Formats: sequence, C-alpha cells, structure tokens
Amino acid sequence: MALRACAVRTLSTCAAKPHLTLFTGTHCSLCDEMKEVLETVRVTTPFTLGLYNIRDDSAPNVAYWRRKYQYDIPVLHVRWGAPQSEDDYGTGQRAERGAAALATCKS
Repeated sequence: MALRACAVRTLSTCAAKPHLTLFTGTHCSLCDEMKEVLETVRVTTPFTLGLYNIRDDSAPNVAYWRRKYQYDIPVLHVRWGAPQSEDDYGTGQRAERGAAALATCKS
C-alpha cells in the first residue's frame, strides 16, 4: 500500500502524466494479466501506454530488447512526459533519461 500511495503522490506533483511502455511477447499469459491490471489502474490514474512485442521481428531494435528481456517479460518502463518515438528504443539512454525525469518529478 505504501508503494501505491507514493505513486499517487508522485503523479499529483508531476506536471506531465507518465508514459508506460510494456515489453511483452506472443503467448505470454503474464503479459496479458499485466495489460488487464494496467487498464484497471488507468481508470483512476491517467497515463499513456505503448506495447512493444519483443517477439515481433519487424519492431525497431528488436534484437537489443529481445536479448535484454527475453526471460523477464512482462517488463514495464515508466517515463514522465511525452512518449518517446520508437527510434529511441535501442539507444541505451532511454532508461537513464526516464530515471532522471522521474527524479525531477519526485523533487
């Protein structure tokens, strides 16, 4: 419960709503459950959601993300402010920028 309270407090103090990217895969029951939970949360807490299928060979930089998360999906990235373009998925700086933005929103 403390985590939820912290998340709600952070959302209310940050000017922009968060953009969530859910890394998922085909035939992933945990991913399906995560999508359902996110849709339930979205009713009371506004955010944008992007889905990235690491099993889709046509996705941008799929080799990087598949290698990184193939045994971990579902994985959720949170970024405060506008969603990033798909071109940013493989830069390696995405997580660092997201963490910096989150730290800015918390202060």
